Amino acid sequence: MNDNLTKREQEVLSLVAKGYSNKQIMESLCIKIGTLRRHLLNLYQKTGVSDTNDQSVKRVRRVLTYLNKGEE
Repeated sequence: MNDNLTKREQEVLSLVAKGYSNKQIMESLCIKIGTLRRHLLNLYQKTGVSDTNDQSVKRVRRVLTYLNKGEE
């Protein structure tokens, strides 16, 4: 994987790629929702994902939208 990603970001990315839900990722890695949100934001920025037609981008956006609703 990308050397610019932390070990934890690589783990999160791997689970997202496998289709894990947010809850499954949090349980698998023993992290809270805020931590997951931070990792996902970092991944989005570091990978420079910009193709809005890409399914992975849609997944990340859905995840971020869900996580942001929890902060309102």
